[in-house]
Amino acid sequence: NKPEYIQNQGLEWRSEKELWGAWHIPNSKAIHTKSCFNVEYKSNNIGSRDYRDYYLDNQNGEDIILLGDSFAEGIGIEIQHTLAKEIEKITDRNVLNFASSHSFGPVQYFLVYQKLASLYPHKSILIMFLPGNDLEDNDPKRMHIYGTRYRPYYKKESDGKYEIVYSDTAIKRDS
Repeated sequence: NKPEYIQNQGLEWRSEKELWGAWHIPNSKAIHTKSCFNVEYKSNNIGSRDYRDYYLDNQNGEDIILLGDSFAEGIGIEIQHTLAKEIEKITDRNVLNFASSHSFGPVQYFLVYQKLASLYPHKSILIMFLPGNDLEDNDPKRMHIYGTRYRPYYKKESDGKYEIVYSDTAIKRDS
């Protein structure tokens, strides 16, 4: 049994085994407690934070794919107040939340869209980009900061193209 200070950090539902690194364990829950909030996170069948337990692959095609980091995921706020739910109220369309916290940046947005979100019929993509940390999240010079975290980076090659790379010390984790 883990100490309460670890149990209440909201990390119990996280994994790093997918190509994009930080994600959520499918069909899991976690409590995240800080001095200013106490929130329960819940993931659905594919690991997305949503009130819907299951994303169907035969939806109506009018859905919106949401990509982004912690503020798109809704870290620290109840599900009904997340950006995804607010957009649903305004547009009357389903928003499929493919955002994640835990040092999640544009390389991960690209990979999660390419490998997972693109499989679901949708009409629009909304990418929430936060320059304050999203540019740093892609910098391979910062790999050492994250130690054994399994997370991708763009590395510019001599021919001007970009390759996706991982730290030599990266470890895939189920939790």
